[in-house]
Amino acid sequence: MPKINQHDYDELISNQTKETCALNNLLLQVDWQDADFNNSGFTGEFFVKNNSFTNSQIELVNTAISLIPEWRRLINCQQHNVHDYCLANHTLLVINKIKKSQEYKLLSDYNKLIILYTGLLHDIAKREKEVDPEHPSKGADKASSVLYRLNFDESFINTVYLLIRHHQIFGFMAIGKLELDYKRLANTFKTSVNLDLLDLLSIADIKSVKHNEAYFSKDIGLRINGIKSQIKKYLA
Repeated sequence: MPKINQHDYDELISNQTKETCALNNLLLQVDWQDADFNNSGFTGEFFVKNNSFTNSQIELVNTAISLIPEWRRLINCQQHNVHDYCLANHTLLVINKIKKSQEYKLLSDYNKLIILYTGLLHDIAKREKEVDPEHPSKGADKASSVLYRLNFDESFINTVYLLIRHHQIFGFMAIGKLELDYKRLANTFKTSVNLDLLDLLSIADIKSVKHNEAYFSKDIGLRINGIKSQIKKYLA
């Protein structure tokens, strides 16, 4: 997976406030591997608490809420009955799965931030307790507004928008629920890195639906990787 030069990351953060830089650093540095998501419950009106999380993990949550007030509604917001987690726990578990992957470890800091903000915001507009087919497009719009407010650059915002808008398609294609033309998808995603990031997000998202990754299977992962490989054949 190609890396972006460190200069691009340094240039990105040079125009941001210290508060946004603090959230960037927390997203990059906080380790979620020991978090007990199966017993995670949020309390607190102004400053969120969670006895299943470490101090640094809950600091990330509160920093995110302070900069992204739209994120607060995910706390204890229940999903439709296929899901075992509220939107906040699901979102943080997606970040955990992303950071645990070997593919994530090979990314530049710039691309790590892209996929982490994508994970953080991918369900930002999802409705409570119902199947919501519109949430990827609505979430992409809302995420773009959030990132513009946090002074991210146009390229960063456009990539997060692209990934959130299409974050369900690899999973749907893998289970035969959706058929899309590979060449058209290559024109949409344009680069190998974008496809790699969508692959990473898709698998983390599916693994975070139910306890013990029960909604995911090795076969689904292989199909997603196969779909990605087919699309890459059409990249210029």
